[in-house]
Amino acid sequence: MVMTVKEQLRQLVDLIDEDVESLEEAIDYLRWLASDQPEDLTEEECKRVRKGEAQLARGEGVAWKDVKRELAAARFTAASDPAPSGVSEAQAASARPAGPRS
Repeated sequence: MVMTVKEQLRQLVDLIDEDVESLEEAIDYLRWLASDQPEDLTEEECKRVRKGEAQLARGEGVAWKDVKRELAAARFTAASDPAPSGVSEAQAASARPAGPRS
């Protein structure tokens, strides 16, 4: 039987930890998704967008696959659990972030 998107969402909601902060973040995100009103950016957010656009223009972007690999490696390192499925320990170790990006 094929589940609808809403059924899949309900199933995922049941998997969320009872951590209040996690639930509040999920609710805020769902409200944002459901909103049809554009959100105005603060001046600080506009500065961050312009900084990011300038970095991309200089070729300083990071491919999404590389970001995912770094996040998986960081999660692996922080949890001291085995490497995520499909990622060897050597791959996870080599993908650890070198430090903060500016």
